[in-house]
Amino acid sequence: MYEITPFGETESGEKINIYTLSNKSGMSISIMDFGCIISNLTFIDRNGKVQDLVLGYDNFQGYENDSNMFGATIGRYAGRIKNGRYKLNGIDLFFDKNFSPNHIHGGKNGFQKQLWHCTTSINALEFTRISNDGEERYPGNLFIKVSFKLSNLNELTITYSATSDKDTIINLTNHSYFNLNGHQNGNILDHLLYSPADRYAPCDENNLPTGEILSVHKTPFCFNSPKLINQDILCPSHHLSDFTGYDHKLFLPVSVENDLTAILYSKISGIKLSIFSTQPCFQLYTGNHLDSVPGKNMAFYEKNSGICIENQLEGIDFELKNFNASILRKNCVYNQKTKWKFELCDKIC
Repeated sequence: MYEITPFGETESGEKINIYTLSNKSGMSISIMDFGCIISNLTFIDRNGKVQDLVLGYDNFQGYENDSNMFGATIGRYAGRIKNGRYKLNGIDLFFDKNFSPNHIHGGKNGFQKQLWHCTTSINALEFTRISNDGEERYPGNLFIKVSFKLSNLNELTITYSATSDKDTIINLTNHSYFNLNGHQNGNILDHLLYSPADRYAPCDENNLPTGEILSVHKTPFCFNSPKLINQDILCPSHHLSDFTGYDHKLFLPVSVENDLTAILYSKISGIKLSIFSTQPCFQLYTGNHLDSVPGKNMAFYEKNSGICIENQLEGIDFELKNFNASILRKNCVYNQKTKWKFELCDKIC
């Protein structure tokens, strides 16, 4: 079942709608056609209370001016491009340094700031747009489709597909901030996290990969057994403490069963989120830069109010051999899928 709700208009007069899917189990998800943004995701906790599990804003202006990218579909490229420069097919590409000195998340007017076209069905939404050749200085006319399907088993499947008429760069993800206690109920430091990720990418002072890919064994980045987010978040490691929390890329083993990325669990709400994806990596971000952000229902989001688990490709850096897996060749198809499964449990596993 779906419904459509008006949600204001842009400064240029474009009308914005929110599309809400709901299932027979009482779960719902709301997505707007601006930025293909997940604005609400509700689930019933162990006490029978409906909780909204993602951070966001009450009004459209919040999203239009948002720098935290709550719930946004990120593109063309999720992550940072060093010095806003990349060499593709021997040609230098220069991108806007919107997070000086680097380019981040597709630029100032990336996918999260664009209007999408939505097609509806009983249990699915399909958002499409054309990113024109030269948009945010990316080459190629890129046709993108992002679909959201909600099942009665409380599974939300996000499917990304794209084609381009030129070789280009692509790395799509969703930037939702989860709080399984409810978006307004404090921080996520008491959440348990499990992930089979076996490697991580250390970063430099600008949060760019150094080129190393290291084992998570005996580091704060090991979640191979369920662990409280708070356990190692302030560990005096030069790979972590410089960022006052997690903001790092973790790599999944090739043999990971059923494409499991991670499991997130709250003992307070009893809500468990299992994430599955075809993508080989994820960016783990613990909302380190949130600072009294006014959110939904008069909430204020402080540091660590939400956690992002952003499934994506390895990334690009023309200086580093380990980070050049986000190139989409002309007329080839980019196709990736991520599934979020929500359930009530007495423990994480």
